[in-house]
Amino acid sequence: KYIFKEGFGYVGIDFDVNTTMEVSRKPLPETYRELGGDLNKVPQFIDKIHELVHSEKSVNLTFPYEDTVEFINKLKENNILCGIVTSNNTRHVKVVMEHLGLDPNIFKIFVGNDVTKLTKPDPGPILKALEIAKYSGDLKDVVYVGDGINDMKAAINAKVDAVLLDRDNEHPLNEYTKIKSLLELFN
Repeated sequence: KYIFKEGFGYVGIDFDVNTTMEVSRKPLPETYRELGGDLNKVPQFIDKIHELVHSEKSVNLTFPYEDTVEFINKLKENNILCGIVTSNNTRHVKVVMEHLGLDPNIFKIFVGNDVTKLTKPDPGPILKALEIAKYSGDLKDVVYVGDGINDMKAAINAKVDAVLLDRDNEHPLNEYTKIKSLLELFN
């Protein structure tokens, strides 16, 4: 909430913090345009968001979901090859993980907006992760878990299985395999 409220406010847009989850699942320039942002200020807006993302306050305001720590420990115990594909940037994700006492080395692949400029629903970020992993197996053996519809579209476009993490039943009617907790992936 802090990052979007401050970032949009920096360019004169009053941001409704109740839309934070929705906004976080879309490319920033898309939301910026939807909220009527001055197109001449896009670079300043993006720079401000990056500054805020890397701020100590942002890191300190980040808390894991209840199932996250146990899920990551299960990945480690079972030696499962996993990666993170995010619209955030990889440095921030690693800093937050370390802040939370989680070992980022559990994940062998990180693809963020600093690795590829393509954004979901484009399959590019997922395909880039597979390229980094040097994955040459059957794509039917790959599962992409995401918390938004753009994640599901990206997975389908990349021709991998899609699982929607829908903790709060935000998407009651949809055609995707759904889970409410990451731990369900071990069932």
